[in-house]
Amino acid sequence: MSSLRIRFGTRSLIAAALTGLLVGSSASASAAVAPSASATGAASSSGAATNTAAARPYLVLGDSLSAGYQPGRGDDRSGGYVETVAAGLRRSGTPVRVTNLACTGESTATMRDGGRCRYRQGSQLRAATAFLRAHPDTTLVTVSLGANDLLRCVDRSRGTADSRCLGTQAAGLRPRLASTLRELRRAAPRARIIVLDYYDPSQAAAVLAPSQRGRGANAGLVRTNVNVAVRGAARDAGARVAYVSEPFDEGWARRVDLPGHGRVPIRVARICTWTWMCSRGDIHPNDEGYRVIAGAVLESWQRRR
Repeated sequence: MSSLRIRFGTRSLIAAALTGLLVGSSASASAAVAPSASATGAASSSGAATNTAAARPYLVLGDSLSAGYQPGRGDDRSGGYVETVAAGLRRSGTPVRVTNLACTGESTATMRDGGRCRYRQGSQLRAATAFLRAHPDTTLVTVSLGANDLLRCVDRSRGTADSRCLGTQAAGLRPRLASTLRELRRAAPRARIIVLDYYDPSQAAAVLAPSQRGRGANAGLVRTNVNVAVRGAARDAGARVAYVSEPFDEGWARRVDLPGHGRVPIRVARICTWTWMCSRGDIHPNDEGYRVIAGAVLESWQRRR
């Protein structure tokens, strides 16, 4: 798929090609997360070339996208999109120390109340606010949260969803997420908070093997429910949005060759190329997909508002 040119609308996604070492401090995360937690690996490794005295904290929060999850590999809190974002910030003159408290499977409810990963403070949100109060010079907070609230309503094996569950979760997602973001803002009044929206993996359902098509259940669920709520919550809390959905969604009319599937819309090819959806029936990004997500975060960082 090297012929695909990644774009945000008409702007080239230069940031997605960034490479480099992630910088950070393992001590920061171990102070916030229980040593036995799967989230303990939340802190990133240190880059030898970075002046840690000048580097400012960058806090990563949320679900599996922020935890850098990939099938067969598990979580990679020092990789994923975080590695490329940190490298991009450093190259633009903002060196950072990364602390990643994200938890695969986290929802807005478990973010607040705990129950997925173990934190000394009891929940990811409490660990995050404790970290932010202890590090008032935090420059950036990125958050991916909300998809698991609605995905719990989907039976992927059958390709069906509980409509009553979807309605209840969709109605509550925006206020729950906005409340979380406001708590983060109160704990970090000077930090730039960026909330990631989501790409829609169900767009590739048509090219999946019959045994995997249930994993593409409820096409449009992300676009019509999750992203509307996520973007609204960010506005309500005065946070920025990283439009992860844009490069994935662009292009129904233009078609490209997808090996094994013939000519398909470019957005289908991008889901297949940037995630594990078509090869393993898994919705999560691959390395290339995480670089695309990092590009959206860096673009949001560079916007004035």
